[in-house]
Amino acid sequence: MCIAVFIWQAHPLYPFLLLLNRDEYHDRPTKPLAWWEGGEILGGKDGIAGGTWLACTRDGRVAFLTNVRELNSQPQAKSRGDLPVRFLESKKNPMEFAEELVEEADQYNGFNLIIADISSKTMVYITNRPKEDNISITEVSAGIHVLSNARLDSPWPKAQRLRHNFEDLFDTYGGNEVPLKEMADKLMRDTVKDDESVLPHIYPPKREYHLSSIFVEEETPLGRYGTRSTSALFVKASGEVSFYERYLEKEVWKEQTKLEEIHEVLSRINNFRAESSNGYAVKANCRSVNEVMENFMDGSCKLYRRMEALAKNKRRFQPYTVEAGMSSQKEQSSDLKASSSKHAAEISSVDCFGGKVRKGMVLNAGEVERLNQRLKALEEEAEVMKEDFIENMEERKKLMNEIYQQFQVVRHHLQSRKQAAAEKHRDGVMMIDFHKNERTGTGLSQVLYQDSNPSIVNRRATMVPLEEPTEVMYEFSNRQLVPF
Repeated sequence: MCIAVFIWQAHPLYPFLLLLNRDEYHDRPTKPLAWWEGGEILGGKDGIAGGTWLACTRDGRVAFLTNVRELNSQPQAKSRGDLPVRFLESKKNPMEFAEELVEEADQYNGFNLIIADISSKTMVYITNRPKEDNISITEVSAGIHVLSNARLDSPWPKAQRLRHNFEDLFDTYGGNEVPLKEMADKLMRDTVKDDESVLPHIYPPKREYHLSSIFVEEETPLGRYGTRSTSALFVKASGEVSFYERYLEKEVWKEQTKLEEIHEVLSRINNFRAESSNGYAVKANCRSVNEVMENFMDGSCKLYRRMEALAKNKRRFQPYTVEAGMSSQKEQSSDLKASSSKHAAEISSVDCFGGKVRKGMVLNAGEVERLNQRLKALEEEAEVMKEDFIENMEERKKLMNEIYQQFQVVRHHLQSRKQAAAEKHRDGVMMIDFHKNERTGTGLSQVLYQDSNPSIVNRRATMVPLEEPTEVMYEFSNRQLVPF
């Protein structure tokens, strides 16, 4: 018995966000959140049947499952935990996979299965209960949904309580980022139980009472039963994925988080293009052309160094067996030596939802192929950055040429005025050229940077605009300079 609440395509930051509690007998063998053999599926694993209740893939496919509460079950039925795995391993889209299940739905005990492809924004809900309907397939609408042990969004008391708490917590954060662990703790550890009168009355009253809380704890004749793990899967619009799990192992609660981040090169390219689109107009709140170009060159150098590092790591890779699990680095090291002492290699980051897995993971030949593809993508991105760089250098060159031409026009204008003034020279008149004043100047740096409307100031602090004559004629009168 499990319960899940999720939001789908209805939040500005999170196209998909899921919280799920898995309820099971405490003595049932279970493997915690980890990459499965082959490195394509990330999730927990049932230690007996080999299936899962929640998992995802590197290319953004997600599947999760709950059982339907019913009295009579088939002892020889197929394992429902295989259904999420089958979808994640298939190449079919969610609707195609759902339609494929129609013919075999009666071979399973009651299940609720939700499968999604994040990249195509497609999510489908599948259930084989009630039996007379054989199988029901519904495309999940955008919004908040709760899946318990009845049909999707059935108004069971604990499902409604979880939904309301989820909505209230989201309202407190608005459109901002929400803390993953805090949200899981507040919502999924709720032990409040419902009154018997509002329970669905499928199991005996005492049993249903213990199952009426979101976080389940119960002692049964078959052993201790209850919530074995709490999972949170957050997918951001930026492509960043966080997969958190708090799980029970030998009656001790442990937790771990897998963080996947989209690599930074695309972000750097987009930022540079945004800066370039602003042009080179002089604004108080805009960075200078030189700053933009320096940042771009710095980013290019970092990209080049990263490509070199990837190429170097690529040459070191050899095929070997993946050792899954979340043991310590010492335990991983000893396990790897036992499985392959010659062919093991370590890398600080590998592709996962277009992102990274932290240092300590081990890669096989399949990982090498993905890194080859990643390297090829980086080379293509570098080529795009190179073209953008050349294009913007040409624009910068064109701008500087225009500035130089304007300066030449100003210089020619000044020379013409000086020549005209010289032709008007006569006896008793003294020509004073304030261009030679050390405190003023008409060089390129002065024209560009001294003032937004350059002007030349004479010794009497009288402003003479650039378009006005820059030389003033005076005559001697009683040994004083008098303008005329």
